[in-house]
Amino acid sequence: MLTAIETEYNGYRFRSRIEARWAVMFDALDLKYRYEMEGFELADGRWYLPDFWLPDLPGLGRGSPGWWVEIKGQAPTEEEHVKAALLAQQGRQGVLLLWSNFDTDSALNDELMFHYDHRGIFHVEQGWCFPCVYSLLIPFQTDGIVNDVWKLLDARLADAWAAARSARFERREHERECPKDRTARIATR
Repeated sequence: MLTAIETEYNGYRFRSRIEARWAVMFDALDLKYRYEMEGFELADGRWYLPDFWLPDLPGLGRGSPGWWVEIKGQAPTEEEHVKAALLAQQGRQGVLLLWSNFDTDSALNDELMFHYDHRGIFHVEQGWCFPCVYSLLIPFQTDGIVNDVWKLLDARLADAWAAARSARFERREHERECPKDRTARIATR
């Protein structure tokens, strides 16, 4: 198993580069976020510390405003599914479980969404969950221009995706000596 690289960005020290890339994406979309804001004891006794809190995203159905976001470097395990579902059920706020590594093959398809609908029925959905939730921030008009709104949404998401994918992070605090020349310093990446 590979070890994630801790990464500093926007005043936060993220546990991985993928978390930092999602923060870049949230910034590019002008979404407020808090990193590892609060931990929870779940109904089954396990503890859970979600990665992000997005307070401005509206709730779906009977869910409360705001969404918790958990970032994974690979497809989540069954245990991670259960923890996200329990958090959504207990808190009545949606939970997004995202594991995209920002390659073009996974572009916003590697996602799960846990939420309640307007009838109070709990749902788990997969694929394009973040864009669907984000779209709730765009004021829809009823004059038949829904396709134009989705084109705007696609452009915003594509730009934010590109910003996150191309972000470069430095690790100056972890410099090491070069073995060939003890006086030269190189930054590990």
